[in-house]
Amino acid sequence: MDIKTFLKSKLYTLAVFVVISLVPSIIFFRTLGIKDSAMIFVATFLLAVEIYLIKIDKKKSLLLFIVSFPILVTARKLLYFNFLFIRLNYEALYILLFAILDFKNLMESLKLKFKKVDKLNRGFLLLVSFFVVFALNSSLFSYDLFSSLGYVFIGVIVPVLFFLIIISNFNGGDKKNIFYALILSTNLSCLYGFSQVIMGGLSFSEISSNRSLLTFGYHNVNIFGSNLLFVLPLLLELVFYHKNTKKERLFLYTSLSIFLISAGITFTRGIWLTLPIIFFVVLLSKKYKALIIAFTVGGLALAKPVLSFILSRGSSYNTSIFTNDSAVSRMQGIFGSFKMISENPFGIGGETFHTMYEKYFMQGFLLMPKSLRDKVVASSNLLEHAHNLWLQIGVEFGIVCLIVFILIVINRIKVIFKDYTFNRGVFTSIVAWVIYSTSTGMEFNHKGVITGTLILWLLFALIYLSGEKKEKDNK
Repeated sequence: MDIKTFLKSKLYTLAVFVVISLVPSIIFFRTLGIKDSAMIFVATFLLAVEIYLIKIDKKKSLLLFIVSFPILVTARKLLYFNFLFIRLNYEALYILLFAILDFKNLMESLKLKFKKVDKLNRGFLLLVSFFVVFALNSSLFSYDLFSSLGYVFIGVIVPVLFFLIIISNFNGGDKKNIFYALILSTNLSCLYGFSQVIMGGLSFSEISSNRSLLTFGYHNVNIFGSNLLFVLPLLLELVFYHKNTKKERLFLYTSLSIFLISAGITFTRGIWLTLPIIFFVVLLSKKYKALIIAFTVGGLALAKPVLSFILSRGSSYNTSIFTNDSAVSRMQGIFGSFKMISENPFGIGGETFHTMYEKYFMQGFLLMPKSLRDKVVASSNLLEHAHNLWLQIGVEFGIVCLIVFILIVINRIKVIFKDYTFNRGVFTSIVAWVIYSTSTGMEFNHKGVITGTLILWLLFALIYLSGEKKEKDNK
C-alpha cells in the first residue's frame, strides 16, 4: 500500500490518532511549553501510526520507526520512567508492542532463521545471551537494584529485541531501504539543529562558545555526533559504489552537504577526528586507488596543523590538552575507571557510574604517571559517565561483560569480511563507532536517549542479514 492510498483509505483512523495525540500535548502544555508540546504531539502521532502499521505492513512500520528516531526521542520528557525493573520511553514502547502484537510470526520467523544459522552467527547469538545475563547480574551489586535493572532493560534488552525484530522482518535485499531511512532520519536531526542556530541567532563564533545550546534534538551535541558518524558511511557507500537515479543523486548529495555542515558546526573533537578516517576507509578500494594515494599524502603533510586545529576546536588558544580541564577530567576518568573496575570486577550496576566516581576521581589523578601529573592540574569535574563506552561497560557491567562485548564486535567484523562488498558501509560505521566510543564516549542509555544503541544493533542486524541478501549490490 502506497502513502496516497493509505492516507485516503485510513483518513478516519488518522483523524482519531490526531485527537489522541493532542491529549498529552494539551495536558502538559503549561509544563512543557509550545515547542516541546508540539514535538510530543508529532511523536505521539507517529508512534500511533507505526503501531497501527504493524498489522498492515511490518516493513513500512519499522522503516517509519527508524525515520522518526529524532522525533520520538523528544517524547522522553513525557514518557521516561521505571515500573519495577522495566523502563520505558516511546522507542522502547514501540519495540515491546511490536514483539507482543507480532509474537507468533516473530517466533516462527526466528525459529526458521536459527535453523539455518551459520557458525559465526550462532556464536554471535550465544555471546549476546551471555552479554544480557552478565549485564543483568551486575545489577545485584548496585546500590539501587531496580534503577540498574531498568537501565539494562532499556539499554540492553530492548535494543537486542529490536535486533531480533529486524532480522525476522528484513533480508539483505532490504539494505538500501534501511540506509535511506537512516539517512532521512539524520537529515531531520540536522535540520532541527539548523533551526536552533537560526532561531537562536548564533553566529559561527557563538556556536563554538555555546555548544551546549546546540543539541540537534538530542540531550547534547555528542550524542547527535555519534548518530551522524554511524550513518555517514552508509550514505557514502550509496554515493561512491551504487548506481543511482537522478532523484536519488539529488537526495544523496543534498544529504551529504547537510551532514558535513552539521558535523562542522558541532565543534566536537571526536567528530572532526573521525570524519577523515571515515572517508579514507570508505574509499579504500581499487576503484579509488589514485584518490586514496592523494588523500594519504595530503593527510600526512597536513596532519600536524589539522590535528592542532581539531584539538583546539578551531580556536587559536589553549591548544594543549594539559591545560584543558575537559581533557584532563577525561584522562583522570580513565585512570579512575580502571581503579573502579579492579575493585568491582562484577560491576556496580547500570547508571551508577556518576555516584561511584565521586569516591574515585582523586584516585584517578593520583594513579596518573608522575610525568603526566606534573603537567596538569587535577580536575574536580565529576564525570556523569566514563566518556569511553568500553570503560563504562567494564565499570557498570563488569570485566566478563566487557570481554563478551569485545568478542561480539570481533564476531561481527569476521562476518563483514565474508562479503566486504555488501558490508563496506556498515564496516566503516563500526570503525567510526569504535573510534568515537573510545575518544568521546557514549552510553547505552543517556537519560532516555537510546537512539545510538538502536542504530548499533541495527548495524549488527544488517551484518547478520548479509548472508541472506537476494542480490549483490552494484559496485
